[in-house]
Amino acid sequence: LLSRRQRQMCIRDRYLDDSRISIKEYLGKYKGLFRVEVTFNSTEEENAYIKERWMGEEITTSPLAFDIYLSKLSDNEFKKELNKYLN
Repeated sequence: LLSRRQRQMCIRDRYLDDSRISIKEYLGKYKGLFRVEVTFNSTEEENAYIKERWMGEEITTSPLAFDIYLSKLSDNEFKKELNKYLN
């Protein structure tokens, strides 16, 4: 028999700050994770952007950045990954 790892559902609330910034608060298994996504219209706009002081570390290369990868993490993997970004 082949076992298949069941993907976990990512439960979250989404808050919009403006048309470019969305803030996602994760609930349940992923409680403690807040993700800010900033959308840019051009590379120049992205390069000129200065992040807000309240924004945390960049997580684009982390499994925390995308629900499809986040949902595949075990509880321990999630906590370990999240702790990399907590002060």
